[in-house]
Amino acid sequence: MKASPSTLVAGAGERDITPPPGFPTGGHGPAGEVARGYWSKLHARAFYFRERQGSGKAVVLVSCDLFAFPLGLHREIWKRISHDAAGAGLAEGDIVITATHTHHGPGNFVTAQIYNDFGSKYSGFSRHLFDFLAKQIGSAIQDAIASAQEAELRLHFGTVSDSYDNQFILNRSPATFMLNWDRRHVLEELGAGLPDEACQQARRAGEPEDGWDLPGCPRLRAADRRMTVLDILGKGNRLGALVFFAVHPTVLMHSAPLNNSDFVGLALDDLERDGTHGIVAFFNGAEGDITPRRMYRDILETRERSAQFRQAVETVWGSPPLESLEPRIAVHSKLIDIGTSQGRSCKGEVAIADKPEFGVAAVGGAELDRTQLYDLGWREGVRGRALAGQGSKQPALDDSILHKIKLTQLLAPPKHFPLLWPVVYASIGDLALAAIPVEMSTTQGLRIREQFGKPDGRFHILGLANEYGSYVASASEYEAQDYMAASTVWGPHEGEFLECTLADLAAQAPGAAYSVPAKAFRPGPKPSPGPFGPKFVGELRELPDEGLEEILLNAKHSPERHLPFFVWDEPTPNLDAEFDAAGKRRVRVITEAGIPVSDAENDFVKMLTKAPSGNQEHTLRWSAIWLAPLWAAYTDRYRFEVSLDGENWSVISKPFSVAANATDQPAPAAIDSAFPSRPIEKLK
Repeated sequence: MKASPSTLVAGAGERDITPPPGFPTGGHGPAGEVARGYWSKLHARAFYFRERQGSGKAVVLVSCDLFAFPLGLHREIWKRISHDAAGAGLAEGDIVITATHTHHGPGNFVTAQIYNDFGSKYSGFSRHLFDFLAKQIGSAIQDAIASAQEAELRLHFGTVSDSYDNQFILNRSPATFMLNWDRRHVLEELGAGLPDEACQQARRAGEPEDGWDLPGCPRLRAADRRMTVLDILGKGNRLGALVFFAVHPTVLMHSAPLNNSDFVGLALDDLERDGTHGIVAFFNGAEGDITPRRMYRDILETRERSAQFRQAVETVWGSPPLESLEPRIAVHSKLIDIGTSQGRSCKGEVAIADKPEFGVAAVGGAELDRTQLYDLGWREGVRGRALAGQGSKQPALDDSILHKIKLTQLLAPPKHFPLLWPVVYASIGDLALAAIPVEMSTTQGLRIREQFGKPDGRFHILGLANEYGSYVASASEYEAQDYMAASTVWGPHEGEFLECTLADLAAQAPGAAYSVPAKAFRPGPKPSPGPFGPKFVGELRELPDEGLEEILLNAKHSPERHLPFFVWDEPTPNLDAEFDAAGKRRVRVITEAGIPVSDAENDFVKMLTKAPSGNQEHTLRWSAIWLAPLWAAYTDRYRFEVSLDGENWSVISKPFSVAANATDQPAPAAIDSAFPSRPIEKLK
């Protein structure tokens, strides 16, 4: 899509949103962990677009490395930036903020109690984390507005893999997909045929055994491999790009006790690192049943998927741009009060359930992410009587034998769910974006796409946008009552309801954007036990890789205990300073002569090894494990160097070598407050 530079201005901004250690990870529910550190930073990436001619309309699109994004946080950000935003031609509903859906960002900041109660290992709402995210995401938006300049947009479109042999995504619910009446059409639309026998041969060791023998190979073919890249070219420089694709960013094992943006985030970090791509963001689509291929779910496999994703982005980005009209920006937005009967109906034609509730299989977890309760009966196929617009869903915590025991409404009442749903239909030229607050199945997403009749590359669903309302299966898929269907909390017609709402919204003339009322903020009680933060990490670990045995594996898939690591004490005046420290902390490995050899964020795992206590109230003991020897050879002698940007503080280790069983081990650092560094001991 080409545009005259005189018709559009655009800007991009990026901020670090990595929290301190001691916050539970969000997305895996009770099966998640408490993050004791991080492998890769989490980011908020914001883009501002405004017409210079015509209406002067503007829109902001933001992508955050979080499992979800709540409406109450959107409201708080608007309160903080409204003056700058209004001056830039923006209203509250013109800002679309999405989550990438990494499951290794923090939980416990959501403004609907249901997800603070059950979205993480520990329950409760952290106001401190909420305020930090509001500040950083708001600053990213302000940076994007402040950096606006004349820009040219180019739209690139392609398919991420040229054959099924190297495909890196699949459908995790192939049997459920087969319930759709239009399954043949969906398979034909998403890709060329694959012989059934070839499908069975395509399965890799470690992948689930079922679903590979289904007609048409829905395991691989019922996955949308189409990707769009919106390139933003400024005056003599590239401002960045928006990548539109649909996949769960969930390679890394759910038990990993650290923050990480997963394979998608690692790929974007690498693209930004070379200095020529600008700010690059991922906007997730209809990924409710789509995951990456994952067998070991360790650091090496996450890097492998990252390399595949980066190659896909570069291939699509490097393809000839699509031709299009000059950009004209329009935003149609609506805030639906689904807590009312009127709000639960679209044009009197389709309605959702009277109240939200999870089904039995939602508690058991999805494929490859099962909880301990799955084997106790919280699994797919459990059904009950069709009541209250919920079809045959059996409420998650109601006893199917002792029918008077009904805990679902007691522990997860409707008031704990999000009852305000923002829906936005925005267009930049003929690129149309439908922002919805849910994770939608591939089939339901394709039905919406086809409803708008846009050519490939010119229509995208932005899922997990401005609020989080769980999953949306199609009406046929809903009857399976698998994880996705049981997590479709507003009943079997939720997809049709959103389909109708978007069509109605797009047909109306753009109007005044909505304003979010205070009742969007209902987060529930404070953490218990708590508060979250560095003190929540617990007592001293003997070695920094404790708890990483499932993800810190070598090429032979056994725990790697001989990577160099470094331990140091870091001054921290208070928790506020520790929230800022992740964005300032720099770890790198240099030669004895001081030449950097490894300084990428993703070359290290940084872990807090001991919570502050007693007279060390404001001193944190950190460790860094050097991962790069897992994938490259290092034969020289090296030092660790740790510093804090903007602070007059650094620490350097004595020389060490990487060779296994080396006698010249990493020695204590060069300042008194540092601690010894040595290869991690082998398993006994």
